[in-house]
Amino acid sequence: KPSFVRVVLAVMLASSRILKMTDEEILALPLAKNKEIGVGKMLLLHGFLSIFANLNNELAFSSALALKHTIERGITPYSPQAIVTFASILMAMGKIEDGCRLASLALKLAEKHKLQTTIAGTTASAHFSCLHFKKPIQTCLEPFLRGYRADMRRGESFSFACCSQAYCVFYYFSGLPLQTLKEDWTMYLSEMADYGQHTFRCLHLPGLQKVANLVATDGRDVLDFKSEIKNENDYIAQAKSETNVQALEMLYNCKAELAYMWGKFEEAGAYLRELNGLNTGGELPTFIFIRATFFRGLINLALARLHRNGLKYRMAYRKQIRSLRKWVKAGNVNCVDM
Repeated sequence: KPSFVRVVLAVMLASSRILKMTDEEILALPLAKNKEIGVGKMLLLHGFLSIFANLNNELAFSSALALKHTIERGITPYSPQAIVTFASILMAMGKIEDGCRLASLALKLAEKHKLQTTIAGTTASAHFSCLHFKKPIQTCLEPFLRGYRADMRRGESFSFACCSQAYCVFYYFSGLPLQTLKEDWTMYLSEMADYGQHTFRCLHLPGLQKVANLVATDGRDVLDFKSEIKNENDYIAQAKSETNVQALEMLYNCKAELAYMWGKFEEAGAYLRELNGLNTGGELPTFIFIRATFFRGLINLALARLHRNGLKYRMAYRKQIRSLRKWVKAGNVNCVDM
């Protein structure tokens, strides 16, 4: 585990080098020799593992090393996604324009060198992590579907899982019919089981369960998560044993959101406390995190109105409003209504 100082120095050095380069210089980077491909893959996979475990220092460090490797050794098939990962770190630092610029260049690099193994994955991560700041939600759906179809043809199970789940999450917040989403999401998660994408399937089961409860007509409790997850205690125990912190975060976010919608504000607050206990680290302004911030603000506002001495809730929702205002000022077209 790198020290905090070492992480900061690595990120500063990498950002200084890449941001001084023009678009033309980045696109003109040569292809790396074959012996460098394994290093690029290792650094990218370490970054992905850090994401699932919510180890943001490790994510920042590995993405800085991957970017350094790309600049010095050339483009590998994994460079475009590594550049997007570093772009998301820049977004977290408030460098929104720089992050979106790098994400767009990563897509161009993948297409220029015909890096078919990463075009779809780069498309998914670029829109999910960065480009959603500048584009209306609905315009991101088609790129996700294109990436999904391309990776299905090649059998790239992890990348098509990324694309399909990004599509479902964006679809949910786009205002389109939920019954269609329930059917699609069920199909995609079934495919993940067939292809052995257990960790990713576990992560997105709460999303399907949330949609299933919203469209249900059987009078079920909206917070009953038995139809898709089956046994919630087993799900939580498994996620903890696998250090799949993001799955726990998704579960508690979904339940908090549903509790708020049904006016169960105290229960929603209890799920927020579970989220706070996860120690999820820094604030990467991904598509999901921004919407989770929105609902956290709504829940804390409701709790502040319920409790006469609700200073901690007022402080919390004011912090969340400040975050939303910051993202709007940075040009996020999807945060204005929030």
